[in-house]
Amino acid sequence: VTTVRIGQRVYTAGAAGTYASHAICEAEQVHELPDNMSLLEGACVGVPCATAYHTLKYRAQASAGQRVFIHGASGGVGNAAIQLAKDMGCFLVGTAGTKAGLQGAQDAGADAVLNHREDAYLEKALEATGGAGYDVV
Repeated sequence: VTTVRIGQRVYTAGAAGTYASHAICEAEQVHELPDNMSLLEGACVGVPCATAYHTLKYRAQASAGQRVFIHGASGGVGNAAIQLAKDMGCFLVGTAGTKAGLQGAQDAGADAVLNHREDAYLEKALEATGGAGYDVV
């Protein structure tokens, strides 16, 4: 790697493990992280954010007022999807399997969070929409 130096803040695009403290990737996948971005934001720039955006905008065609259900909302793609869906004006319910994950999904902007390790979480998900169900899953 010749475009960045040891100890410099960087992010990867196109490599797996963008939320990890260490990752193996090709040199051309390493980019300088701008000073106005946090490390957490930098972790989301590459694969997670691009995947969430493409899925919500182009595959699901999510739009304002729709109800979106994100299973696994505490992961990188799920967290990015919460933020993007909220920015699109969607009502969003996310799931996670730990207290920290539930808190992270809530902090990212989910309207409701559910523990997918608990019984009847799908019934609770339906209740969160007043029985209307989801436009995007």
